[in-house]
Amino acid sequence: MNEIVNTQNQPGDGKPSKIRILVADDEKFARKIIRQLLVETKYEISFVESGEEAITTLQNDVGFDVVILDLLMAGIDGYETLICLKQEKLTSHLPVIIITALNDDEEKEKAISLGAAVYLIKPIQAQQLINAIDICIQAE
Repeated sequence: MNEIVNTQNQPGDGKPSKIRILVADDEKFARKIIRQLLVETKYEISFVESGEEAITTLQNDVGFDVVILDLLMAGIDGYETLICLKQEKLTSHLPVIIITALNDDEEKEKAISLGAAVYLIKPIQAQQLINAIDICIQAE
């Protein structure tokens, strides 16, 4: 399932293009929360339900600016997805924000060492997520 939430600017309206974010989380409730946190922002958000979908989507659409990734997913988990994204030439430059329930220093260190830009622990607040996205965009 690939779902897009377009929040404001349209192509050709004279405004700068929107920041495009891909969210990969296999939990419907988690996707709903992220949608609610970001609904009134300047971002265009697309949602996928698995690591496999995230990899395929990012290989077929190079226009994304940030990836938000859950670590605990069925199939290819967040770590494997992160490794694949960082090894692929088309996606290695993308900043990845990890959002997870794993509140463990070792897990955080592992994710950062594999290339994650930011590691956030659920539950998250809207401003916390927006700040993380802004940090990733500014770092590019």
